[in-house]
Amino acid sequence: MCKAFFMYWMQSRYDYQSSHLGKVGTENDGTYYPDVFNGYCNDVGQENYIHMLDAEAKLEVCETLDYIGCEPHDTIQPTTIAGGAELELKVLYPPSCSVFIAEPGGAGADVKFSGTAEAKLSSVSQDTSIVFVVDRSGSTCDATSLGCSSDVIFDSSYDDILDCEIAAVLDMVNKLQTEGTVEQVGLVSFASNINGDVASVDLELSDISTPFRETFNDIGESIRSVPCGGSTNYAGAVAAACSVIEQSTSTHNLVVFLSDGLQTQGDGVQTYCSNHAVFHTIAVGPNSACTSPHDTSLEKIAIDTGGECTRVFSVPDLREVMKSLTDVSIDGITGGVSTLGNLDFGCTDLPDWRNEVNMGCAEVTSPEYTCDFFGMLEGVSGITGNEACCGCGGGESLPVGQLNQTKDEGLYREFNHTIRIPPGEHDVCTTLDGSAVGKPGVNKQCRKIYVCPHPHDGIPG
Repeated sequence: MCKAFFMYWMQSRYDYQSSHLGKVGTENDGTYYPDVFNGYCNDVGQENYIHMLDAEAKLEVCETLDYIGCEPHDTIQPTTIAGGAELELKVLYPPSCSVFIAEPGGAGADVKFSGTAEAKLSSVSQDTSIVFVVDRSGSTCDATSLGCSSDVIFDSSYDDILDCEIAAVLDMVNKLQTEGTVEQVGLVSFASNINGDVASVDLELSDISTPFRETFNDIGESIRSVPCGGSTNYAGAVAAACSVIEQSTSTHNLVVFLSDGLQTQGDGVQTYCSNHAVFHTIAVGPNSACTSPHDTSLEKIAIDTGGECTRVFSVPDLREVMKSLTDVSIDGITGGVSTLGNLDFGCTDLPDWRNEVNMGCAEVTSPEYTCDFFGMLEGVSGITGNEACCGCGGGESLPVGQLNQTKDEGLYREFNHTIRIPPGEHDVCTTLDGSAVGKPGVNKQCRKIYVCPHPHDGIPG
C-alpha cells in the first residue's frame, strides 16, 4: 500500500511539473528506487528528496523580480446571483504574480488595490421562492391611525401595525410580479395563544403569477384573513416558515420575517431550514429592536442564516423598506491578505504612541529621521517605535476591511486603496458583495503576489 501511494504521488508530481513548470523544475534523475519514486529520491530521509523547485530557484524571485512558478489569474468572470442579476468585479491592481520590494527595516511594501465593481440585472430569471412571516401578536393591533394604510383586514382596527405589515407584503408581491424574478410565495403568521398554537401556515408555496382574488389559495386572499392576538414566539415562527420554504424547488430561497416586538415566549431557535434559506428580518415600530436580551433575536436569526436585520422605527416607512428589499444592490467591496492562513489587511500605528522624547510615529518615520535610531526609543507602555509604528515594521494588524471607494454611482463603483504588506508570499483578495431579490451574492478574486525584503536588510527572498 505504501509503495502504491508513493508511485501515485510521484506520477502526479511529474504530470504537474511537466505541464506547469516546464524546464524550471528539477530533473527526475534520482537513483533511489526510481520505479517507486520516479527519480525524485537519491536515498532515504527527507534530506534526499529532490524538491520540485530547488532553493536557488526561489531566490531568483527577488533577484529577477520574476515570480517563479506563479500562474496569472486575471480572468474577469461575472457572478450570477438571484433573479438573473450579475456582480462584475474588475481588479486592475495588484496584477497576478507581481513582485514588490519592501521598505528597509522589514517595514513591508505599499500595495495598491484598485478596480471597478458593478451590479446589474442583465437578464430576468424566475429562480426564487419567498415565504413571508407576519407577526400577528396582540401588540400589532394596539395602536391605530399610524399613517401607513387603511383597515386592510377589515377588523375595525384601523391602520394598525398588522394592517401596515400586510400592506407592505402586498406592495412587495406586486413589485415582484412586475419584475418576474420570483417563482412562488408562501405565508406564515405567528402569535402564541392559550391553546398552545405558536404559528400557522396561512399559505403553502403558490405561483406568484396567480391574480389576486381569483382563487382562494393565493397570498392576496390569505393574508387578509390573518387575525390579531397573542404573544410573540420566534422559534415557532421560524419552524413554520421552514416547513413551507423547504418545499421549494427554486434555486434561491428567502424568508422575510416581520415583528413589532421582542420574543416574549419560547426558547431560542435551535435549527433553521434544511435548504439554507436566508432570513431577512425587519423590526417594525418604536417597541421593536434587532437585538434582544433573550435567547434569540431578529438580528441573530438573520446573521445565523446569512441575512440582515433592518430596523424600521417609523411604521409608515415599512412599505418603502419592503419594496427596496429585493432591489439589485452593491453591499460592500472588501480586501484581504492571506498569509499562511492568517488574515491581515495591512497595519495601523498604535494610537497615541509617543516615545521618550515626545515623538509620535509620524515624526519617527518621516524622511528626516530613521527607525534605526528613533525607532529604538521606548515610549508609551515601554513600547518602542519599531513595535508601534507601521513605517518601522510594527503597529497593529488590521482585519479584512472595506476598500476606499473613490466613485459611487449606485450600482457602479470604483475603488482605490493602498496597504502595507510584509515580506513574503501572499494571496491578496478583493471581494464584491451584492444582493438581488433579497439574496446575497459574492464575486471574489484572488491573486498571488510576492513582497521581497529590501536588499539592505540582508534577508534572502
